[in-house]
Amino acid sequence: MTTKLTRDQERASHAYKSVANVTGQVKEYKVLVNALGPNVVRSGFAAAIAFLQRTNNVARDQFARDLASGFPRELQMGSDLTTLSQRVRTMPIEDYMLATREALKLAQWFKRALQAHTVDK
Repeated sequence: MTTKLTRDQERASHAYKSVANVTGQVKEYKVLVNALGPNVVRSGFAAAIAFLQRTNNVARDQFARDLASGFPRELQMGSDLTTLSQRVRTMPIEDYMLATREALKLAQWFKRALQAHTVDK
């Protein structure tokens, strides 16, 4: 019997797998993870993505891919920073509001996963 995971379990699983696969620029990845939630709350999801675009390192591209692939299929956020940013700027307001809430939930799980992963090392 297969059990369907709740959406929150899917977020947690995705975040933990993503963080476990971070290689190299862990400190830079951590900065981006820790900045996502506050940036979304303070300035909005589109501005938080613009902050990611202004960052220029390998960790940015990895985190953008990890973040985009963590969204539910219904929101279709793409698989890289360019697609993610275009999608966020052009989506209908109802989808934008859903995506913002989802981004905040994902940010929370990424932060938890990063804290757990850092303790492990």
